[in-house]
Amino acid sequence: MAAIIRIESRRRFEKQGMVKTHQALQRGIANPTEKLEAQNWVLEEEQRQQRQRSKHYRLLWALIMFAVIGAVAGAFAILKG
Repeated sequence: MAAIIRIESRRRFEKQGMVKTHQALQRGIANPTEKLEAQNWVLEEEQRQQRQRSKHYRLLWALIMFAVIGAVAGAFAILKG
C-alpha cells in the first residue's frame, strides 16, 4: 500500500531535498505525522533514484552490446572481403 504524504509536506521535502530531509529525521521531528511522511518520502525518493540508476545501467549495457555487435559485423565483413 502506498503511503499517503500530504501535498504541502511533499512540496516542502522536495524543496529542501533528500539530504536535508534525512538530516531532519536524524535530528528528530516532533510531529509523528510529519515524521512518518518524511520517512515515507525518503523511502520513495531512494526507490525512485534506484529505478533511475537501473534504467541508466540497462541503457548503457544495450548501447555497449550494439557497439560490440556492430564492431564484430564490421570486422567480419572486412576479414571476409
